[in-house]
Amino acid sequence: MKFTKFVEKISEEYSIDILSQGEDLEIQDVALIDNKHDNTIRNTLYFGYDKQLENAGSIPCQCIIARTDSAVPPLPTVGSNIALVEDDSLFTIFNDAKTLIEATHKGIFEELTAIADKTHNIEAVIDAASVRLGNSLLFCDMNFKIIATSASIPVLDPLWIENTKKGYCCYEFINEVKELKSIRNASQTTAAIEVTCNKSPFRKLSSKVFHNQTQIGFLLMIEGENSFLPSHFEMLSTISPVSYTHLTLPTT
Repeated sequence: MKFTKFVEKISEEYSIDILSQGEDLEIQDVALIDNKHDNTIRNTLYFGYDKQLENAGSIPCQCIIARTDSAVPPLPTVGSNIALVEDDSLFTIFNDAKTLIEATHKGIFEELTAIADKTHNIEAVIDAASVRLGNSLLFCDMNFKIIATSASIPVLDPLWIENTKKGYCCYEFINEVKELKSIRNASQTTAAIEVTCNKSPFRKLSSKVFHNQTQIGFLLMIEGENSFLPSHFEMLSTISPVSYTHLTLPTT
């Protein structure tokens, strides 16, 4: 769900005013503004009070703010999605937003399955999934042949750009990956795991893809402009079954 759609839905029940509107970003998580954690994750919708942003070094890309003090200077709004709500409705709206986002995540399976049924094209599904994740996505078979990559959000990792150009990973690379502790200890499920590699600074999540209880490949999400969120683990695991169902894989 994007910011404008969220505001439209919330405005059906609550008083809400848009102070600033920048890029209409997808909302993948919600969080409360505090001074101990990073409050600038692009795809997170932040909730807080005007005083919390008075001396902030940066303003979140997306936030819902309750104004409590007319003496607080106007918020710097350039480039951000900022909406103002009544003080006494802030936390109620936060809870509603959390419910909406969770419902959106649950709907991703149905959305991608519909795309698979309509197109029978794995690249279309991978691309749509990457947009929902906000990061680049690849699907590889068990031999590390790259079956599909996202087009809307291209790969930025130089190592995987090279792999994608070739269409496969080299023997030495495959052996190194298989020796990674996170890979060796991964369960035989679609549960997403974080994979780190000393040859690349980009964080990655991987989820196994199965057909008839046999692993036939894996999904790889590579962090780009959008930082990893807890919801990414669940979403990638949900996407995994659609990566094979009803699809015609490209032939060599």
